[in-house]
Amino acid sequence: MGSNSIHVTIFDQRGEGKMCLESCGADWCAPEVQQEAAERLQKIHGDQVRIEFFDLADPGGRARNPQVAAQVQSGGLQLPLLMINSEVRITGHFDLRQLVDAVEAQEELDIA
Repeated sequence: MGSNSIHVTIFDQRGEGKMCLESCGADWCAPEVQQEAAERLQKIHGDQVRIEFFDLADPGGRARNPQVAAQVQSGGLQLPLLMINSEVRITGHFDLRQLVDAVEAQEELDIA
């Protein structure tokens, strides 16, 4: 069971004018939000979960993920985007609780 690692990838784009009055999800480009997510997943799942963040406003982020960047640019996917084990799980705004729930659901699928 320990060999089933979960790879979480979050894509967002800095400077998209995400200011909203209601809670519309986390700013996944913010270092403090990234750190909180990594710490929360580490606390719950230990080393079983790896998490990466990519800012598609950054040329390096686009270059390392050309397929995702193209789908976002064409309107096929909305940011922020959550992928688990290379599968799209959430497209559009989501928060830390939704991230944790999605990882837990993946863990249950891996065990079954």
